[in-house]
Amino acid sequence: MPTERTPEPISALLDSLNDGILILAADATVLGANSAASTLLGPSPDDLLGRTLWSALPELRGSRLAAELDRARLEGGPSSFSLCYGEDGRQFSVRIHPHMDGMAVQLRDITHERAVAERIERSEAMLATAQKIAGLGAWRLGVVATAAIDLSWSQETYRIHGIALGSVAIEPEMAAKLVHPSDRRRVRVATAAAITRRQAIDLRYRIVRPDGDVRRVHVLGMPEIDGDGQMTALRGSIQDDTEGHQLRSALRRDQARLAACERDLQQIRTIAAHDLREPLRKLQVLSDLFAERVMQARFDRNEAVDIAARIASTSGRIQRLIDDLQQFVAASTQSGALASVTIETLIEAALERLRGGHAPTPPQIILEDHAGPFQGDRRLLETVLANLLENSVQCRHPDREPVVVVAAERFAPDGGEDDGWLRLSCRDNGCGFDSRFAERIFDPFEQLAATGSASGSGMGLALVRRIVERLGGSVSAEGEIGVGATIRIDIPLPPDVIGESRSERPDTAGTD
Repeated sequence: MPTERTPEPISALLDSLNDGILILAADATVLGANSAASTLLGPSPDDLLGRTLWSALPELRGSRLAAELDRARLEGGPSSFSLCYGEDGRQFSVRIHPHMDGMAVQLRDITHERAVAERIERSEAMLATAQKIAGLGAWRLGVVATAAIDLSWSQETYRIHGIALGSVAIEPEMAAKLVHPSDRRRVRVATAAAITRRQAIDLRYRIVRPDGDVRRVHVLGMPEIDGDGQMTALRGSIQDDTEGHQLRSALRRDQARLAACERDLQQIRTIAAHDLREPLRKLQVLSDLFAERVMQARFDRNEAVDIAARIASTSGRIQRLIDDLQQFVAASTQSGALASVTIETLIEAALERLRGGHAPTPPQIILEDHAGPFQGDRRLLETVLANLLENSVQCRHPDREPVVVVAAERFAPDGGEDDGWLRLSCRDNGCGFDSRFAERIFDPFEQLAATGSASGSGMGLALVRRIVERLGGSVSAEGEIGVGATIRIDIPLPPDVIGESRSERPDTAGTD
């Protein structure tokens, strides 16, 4: 069929384009071609005009381009696809636009773009692998004015939160609901301050995965500022710090136990040198006196009974000292299984111990429980409470019946909202002591009762401190002579069950 050249003005316009343009008749005869098409395909425009595309470029016969041209001719619709062409394997983006007399073909060389995209894809894959190995994810929180508008996560950030990549659309509100309920306000306030003040963010908090697993994370972020000086986002990293937190906590507990062992070893040396030696010396004196009376035959029945009673009393004291010392040493190694407990049930068990032992009548108990159920070593905690209550009875004021106020609450040692610690206090109305000597009352065989009426060996509070430090906590005391004393205990709750007693889980379909 006869061919018509493209009018000069249109030809000039086509030559100004960077994309290659071919104007084809219905049988694929080339009616027009710009210089960019010649550059991309090889033949000059004059070599292309009037010839079918397949005769000018036989290597395209049977290609994707040939199939798409047939489809466009028969169906009349446009199409877009990629084409690999030439010995060097160049990549083209091809678009076919049918018109009344044939088709127009637009060609764009995307070889460089495709290579760049592949390099970026490889880099992102390597970054994702590195993040997975390091357990370090990335995030970006888009900001307009002081409002968070969108959120994007890396693949590792999804994994840290226990969410499959692409399974849900992550938005700021949903991410906030994945924060542990007790930490949400702290995280929200810190994030708002970072946005408002354009400052870095450094947070450690807990998240709750959709399956209920509680994890600890460390989040760092920096403001992103555009060329106009406007803050456009917070971007940074997130790392699963659960194992690190547990290791640091274990290290602190081990360091505290080591220090306690060194201190207790010194105290045991002192006990062996003094506290045990004194009753042994007394027993020796009584034994010598008894032997002397027997040898001299100057010894009546009443005196013999008195000496025998004093020997028995002293022997009993020695036995109690040894028993208390054994219990004190055993507290460093003995432990029981974790169980769900309450302060009320622990007090009941402690009172049963007191009733079954040689302690005086148990005191009146006033309970102020704000902690609720928690996980703990029931046997060790019962021992702690039993010794605290027994101490209050032994140091009772002579003019009033003993009353002990037992209070329990959860708290965060750093003042935050991570209420993973338990504070237990026992306040009595006993004879009290001088607070200047508060540390001494936890030493073995130490008694500071103001009236001097305290009974017992003085090992009860030493055993309390030993157990509390074994649990990773601390104990303190304050008193006022004639008014009473308060013993305060702070212990961490087991890290693997923090948050379980609250029965709070993130809700992905509601609001705070």
